Amino acid sequence: MGATKYEVYPTELIDAVDLLKAISHPARLQIVQMISESKEKEVSTSEILEAIQLSQSTISVHLKVLHNAGIINSRMMKQRNNRTILSYGLNIEALKMLEQCLDYLVIRFDVDAKKLHVLYNVFSRYKENTPLKTFFST
Repeated sequence: MGATKYEVYPTELIDAVDLLKAISHPARLQIVQMISESKEKEVSTSEILEAIQLSQSTISVHLKVLHNAGIINSRMMKQRNNRTILSYGLNIEALKMLEQCLDYLVIRFDVDAKKLHVLYNVFSRYKENTPLKTFFST
């Protein structure tokens, strides 16, 4: 039997692939974009459901994928009527790692950066170094 991916590939590369997989669905990318464009930098589950015309269970699955990948964080918020709702925000460190992955792909494989404009708009304000910077240096 062959080696596992953890035995063959560097952890940084596995982490990058996991992040890219997590945003590889239009609904998940739309959720990330929604949060990044929100004035409060957070959106509630109800706001997501309103904006994306998918079932509640489908949205929950997409939120779970993003949360498990570390792209979004969640927190409980109490409303005035004592109802509790979940609110989602972006994990800045994960966005920085994703941006570095995309930069690497654009430079290394001559990918047209215009095709990635939605992602670059989300990432545009997060430019600090992360562990992937050294792995993806050209």
